[in-house]
Amino acid sequence: MLNKLTKIKRLLLIGKEIWHNKRSMRGRFIIYLLSLVLLAGSAMLILLNVIGIVQPPSHDIDRFLEYELNTRTNDIKRQMNALAAHNIDLSQQLQNDIDRVMLEQGIYNNYDALNNNPETLTAIQQATYQTLAAKMQQAPASGALYLINASVNTNLLEPTYNGLFLKFTNIYSENTLFNETCMFRGNPQVARNNNISLYSTWQLELNVHAYPQADKLLHAKENNISQQYILTDVAHLKESWEQSRLFLMPINSNNGRIIGICGFEISSVYFQQRTKQANYKGYPLITAILDKKADNEYQGQLSNPASFVNSTIKTSSDGEHELFTAGQERFIGYTAPLKVGASEHKVAVMLPADSYYHLQGQAKIRLLIMLGIILLLSLLSAGYFSKRYVDPLVADLQQLQQNPDAPPQANVLELNQFFEFLQSHSEQQTEKLRQLQSENNQVQKQYGLAAMRLQEAQEKQKQTANQYYSSGGTACRPAE
Repeated sequence: MLNKLTKIKRLLLIGKEIWHNKRSMRGRFIIYLLSLVLLAGSAMLILLNVIGIVQPPSHDIDRFLEYELNTRTNDIKRQMNALAAHNIDLSQQLQNDIDRVMLEQGIYNNYDALNNNPETLTAIQQATYQTLAAKMQQAPASGALYLINASVNTNLLEPTYNGLFLKFTNIYSENTLFNETCMFRGNPQVARNNNISLYSTWQLELNVHAYPQADKLLHAKENNISQQYILTDVAHLKESWEQSRLFLMPINSNNGRIIGICGFEISSVYFQQRTKQANYKGYPLITAILDKKADNEYQGQLSNPASFVNSTIKTSSDGEHELFTAGQERFIGYTAPLKVGASEHKVAVMLPADSYYHLQGQAKIRLLIMLGIILLLSLLSAGYFSKRYVDPLVADLQQLQQNPDAPPQANVLELNQFFEFLQSHSEQQTEKLRQLQSENNQVQKQYGLAAMRLQEAQEKQKQTANQYYSSGGTACRPAE
């Protein structure tokens, strides 16, 4: 570890020395220009990210999921509101029809007399058929039903309830206006009288054991129907391959007693037809209404029947998304609460986890490509400006070294000023040299005159001495 730190420190010192002492003007210019371009590019990317133009790789996917969640939740809420409005009217009309038949039978307000009374129960079904069939045509649902808290046989081990349950057959789209109607539960004589067929697994009465919320509502004591409507959890219809959920509301008597329930069916097939399939760049989005079964465990209806079929969906969170797991299948998405009267559910939108991560990877690649293009453009621009501005400067500097008298060609103000300074300095140096040479010549001339005079003085001294000795002088004669 110490050796690695020593090597890193040595490399940093070498780099620092190269940076401060060995870096050429071209290299410095390119690095400074790249730093400026990268800084400006980074600032631009940050600004674009802040104002929402450039976002993290998963932003577009998450925004699409959030938009679809809001759209689907609002659509389901509108459907529930429409069903509630139809159901309130249906409940009132059924109450009137039932009271009229019971009045005719002489048992008005004696609802206990309906048990084990097939004639009266059949008369009620016949009287209420048109009311129920008309509402089923108007409501956004796959079927309509009502049940009276009475049975033709109260001695059965599992209690059943008498009434009508009508369904559309062969649902191919959300529009059920011209679909054929069949009887799932009810008296077959009523079906014959109204020219409709019986469902393949028809039975006389309905066991609501599969819908615990329906059984609870049927025996509730409250009579405020505006607060007591519910959307049951999805369940398998007994003796049927279908899954469905029921939108239900109580039927009240004149004295406020709950005598039955009525409402509409939303089958899984109808839910799939009504929920338009959305795609994000070719990957299908799944929409679901989920019912809580335990902590972080749900079941429900899904827009894609191939996903989570009959599976318990386990949920978790990564802090930003909801994670859905059922067996080997994993999905990523968002959920929103859905409160329908006295019942609570969740609306979920999700993408397969593999698809989500693949899309996220594609977004990251696009971002890296964009950054790579910015870096490439930065390198190309640095090379261009280096050739455009640095090369002429280098050529003029080399020319100044080789031929200082030649003017620069780059036409750069600072370089022209530097050349003018060199020229001026050269002229000053030449003038000083000329002055020094002139002074040197004068000094040499004066020195020559002085030497000549000294020699003449010495000659005169010698002549004087010779003359003196020749005249008989006694002094010593100077040496020759």
